[in-house]
Amino acid sequence: MRINAIDLFSGCGGLTEGLEQSEINVEYAIELDRKISNIYATNHPNVKIINSDIQKVTDTTFKQMENVNLVAGCPPCQGFTQMNRNNKRSNYKDSRNMLIQEYLRVVKIISPEFIMMENVPQIVHFNKFKEMLVALKRCGYFLDLNCQIKCNTTLKNIS
Repeated sequence: MRINAIDLFSGCGGLTEGLEQSEINVEYAIELDRKISNIYATNHPNVKIINSDIQKVTDTTFKQMENVNLVAGCPPCQGFTQMNRNNKRSNYKDSRNMLIQEYLRVVKIISPEFIMMENVPQIVHFNKFKEMLVALKRCGYFLDLNCQIKCNTTLKNIS
C-alpha cells in the first residue's frame, strides 16, 4: 500500500523528512511563515506547499486532496510546554492552542485511513484536545490510553 500524506504546520520539513525516510509520500504541506515555507520548498521540492494560515485554507482545497490517506501534523506546542510559564494546566491562554481544531477539521474533511499528531505531553490537560479525541473516536479512529493512534490495522469503519 502506498501512503500519501499531508504535513500540517510543516515548519521547514522535519516531519516530512521522517515520513519520506519511512517511504511515505508527502504530497502536500501547509506552513504559515513565508521564510520557513521557502526553506521547506528547498528541502522538499516535490511537495506542493501551501504558504497560508491553515484557518484560511478552504474546505474545498482539502476536499481536492483525494489521494491523501495520512494526515500528519505538529500543531504549535509553545502554549502547552512546561517552559511557558504564562499558562496554568487548567487555563491555556495561547491562541495557537486552538489550532488543534484545524487539525481536526482537516481530518474530518479528508477522512484519511491514518492520522498522526505530534505535540508535548501537557496537551492532554487541554479541554479542546480532550474534545478532539472524542471527535476522532466518533469518526471511527481508535486511540489507546496514551492518546496515540494504533496504526496496526485499518483505522476507519471498524467497530
